[in-house]
Amino acid sequence: MKLMTDIQWLIGGEAGYGIMTTGVMMSKIMTRLGLSVFDYVEYPSLIRGGHNAYYVRGSDQQIHSQKKDVEILVALNRQTIDLHKEELTEDAAIIYDSNSLKVQDGEFGAKQLVIPIPLIDFIKELNVDRLMVNTIAVGASLALFYDHHDILEHIMHDTFGKKGDEIVATNIKTSKKGFDFVDHNFANKFTKKFTKGKQESLLISGAEGVALGAIRSGMKFAAIYPMTPINGIITKITEHALDYSIVIKEPEDEISGINMAIGAG
Repeated sequence: MKLMTDIQWLIGGEAGYGIMTTGVMMSKIMTRLGLSVFDYVEYPSLIRGGHNAYYVRGSDQQIHSQKKDVEILVALNRQTIDLHKEELTEDAAIIYDSNSLKVQDGEFGAKQLVIPIPLIDFIKELNVDRLMVNTIAVGASLALFYDHHDILEHIMHDTFGKKGDEIVATNIKTSKKGFDFVDHNFANKFTKKFTKGKQESLLISGAEGVALGAIRSGMKFAAIYPMTPINGIITKITEHALDYSIVIKEPEDEISGINMAIGAG
């Protein structure tokens, strides 16, 4: 019987610095490896600041929820280590920015793999925006559980292709920097690996699922006041409103939205 390979990856950092986008990128990687994938997101009710955490669980067998244990932690600030240290498995890998974080000797367990990466130095070397520390971190994470960078290159083309070849090339180069660093120094020390299988699942958010379900059920009118986390639903309905003759209104507050819905009904 084939043993289950199950990895939960977690990236944490300050809100407003691309944590959510990076999490989706990791979800795409695991989905295209043919894995069953489940995401879980924690974020504060703030535009910038506070703590964001994005969990991505991937398994070569069917899963239906997140779990408590974390096998790979990407810490973009000290708060991430302090908040999530207790979730780490005894053989977890911890990726952190050695330019800005201090990790004490003995802070992690003897079997845990500590991976200091000079993210800010790499950003300066590559001459890219500081926010792209996330891109380096995704490449570094991939190298721990998969042998080839090409799967991430394909995702970069799909994600940034409309922005032009230069943007695609910059993202590939930046992620490859992290991949090569871990591949050359740490990959053989992390025991959990995935092999590429046939992709059988569609990666879809809960918001997208709710929106598509409402459209499929025959919805013709929506009055929604825009506020996280409902904005994803609004966006998806709006994308298809003309195709399905849906009237969508943005009211001045929630009470107005209720009144509009009653009137439409």
